[in-house]
Amino acid sequence: MRAIGALVFVTIPSILLAQTSPIDVQYARSYFAEFDQLGHTDGGNLWGRSLNGPVLFVDPVTRTLVANMPDLEGLLRPTGGLWTGILPTDMNVANTATEMGGRRWSMVIWPVSDSRYSRRRLLLHESFHRIQNELGIGSPDRANAHLGTVDGRIWTKLEWRALTEALLRTGIQRKQALRGTHLSRPPTVALRRRRGRREITRVKRGTR
Repeated sequence: MRAIGALVFVTIPSILLAQTSPIDVQYARSYFAEFDQLGHTDGGNLWGRSLNGPVLFVDPVTRTLVANMPDLEGLLRPTGGLWTGILPTDMNVANTATEMGGRRWSMVIWPVSDSRYSRRRLLLHESFHRIQNELGIGSPDRANAHLGTVDGRIWTKLEWRALTEALLRTGIQRKQALRGTHLSRPPTVALRRRRGRREITRVKRGTR
């Protein structure tokens, strides 16, 4: 009888949240599990540390959020094995990495894509942002208005083509393809390197 009571106690909050929240907690739970599996599959091989970590799904209208772990300051409440709350008003809703409640999180806007491939790429993309400072490849703000010009768009497309070739090749052919990304003008170098690393993370780990 006690076991049944405990099951009801755990299950009811989850059901209520699914009925009242813009974020479907059952889908959120399955996406968190999928993300955990991706991290376990990688095993820290790509960047020398695990891609697993704190993730927030956030509804941009109500600012309702669902997290895969608790924060360290008691802002979130446990709900059916996950943690829920409201994003503070001084924080922007975006697909990004952010600080909240004593943790650094990967934030992902809800709803998440129904496409498994697109969803995995996004989760891994934001996971990379979460750890990139610890890897020593931070992302300082830089002027990038030139990327909106005709020349900027041409250079960007050439860069994407070279990066695509690099991902498809191995050995000397990969090195030759990567040299093609060095053709961009100096102002785009830092942006190109960060984008290339993010894309490698998404493609190499999101397709498994």
